[in-house]
Amino acid sequence: MFPEDALIGFTDGSRANSGTGSGIFGLRPNRSFSFPLGKFATAFQTEIYAIPQCARENIRRAYKNKRILFSSDIQAALKTLSSPKVTSGLVAECLDALSVLASLNEFTLAWVPGLRCISGNEEADKLAREVSAMPLLGPEPALGIPMCSVREAIKNWTEVQHHGAWKDLPGLRYGKLFIGRPCEKRVDDIIRTASVV
Repeated sequence: MFPEDALIGFTDGSRANSGTGSGIFGLRPNRSFSFPLGKFATAFQTEIYAIPQCARENIRRAYKNKRILFSSDIQAALKTLSSPKVTSGLVAECLDALSVLASLNEFTLAWVPGLRCISGNEEADKLAREVSAMPLLGPEPALGIPMCSVREAIKNWTEVQHHGAWKDLPGLRYGKLFIGRPCEKRVDDIIRTASVV
């Protein structure tokens, strides 16, 4: 399935209740790396983070004119990396590292189905899951917090505040019946105001 002369690396990420992490399993050369990423990284960020780390390791080894293949089982990460529009600093870092690696080598980033029992993919997944249970040594967040997480946190906070205020007010039976949830537009207003400041 994989070219005999290629240097092959599998990357994966994991998000669990205990934390997040990324794993790299090198089939050729046989080397493994894992990175705890704390509690705030998204599943997507853990997937993307592993790819430039793998690229940097290959650059550090000063490979030139080699066939290098990275495999990931997350199609969303690969689609984002092939998109002409980049809105994430982490994705930009990834593209920069891949560009340097590809300028010196014949490089391919490929998708492998996650449920196909490919040993390298399973090893990268295992590394990512194990490291996600480890504490992050350093300040949180390890990676930038994406806007979708900010939006979700503000929405959840608004709903808790709204529910508490309604519950504590006496009477207002009909008002409580017709005004059940906070306005979604308010979340956008708060984010817009915060980004202007």
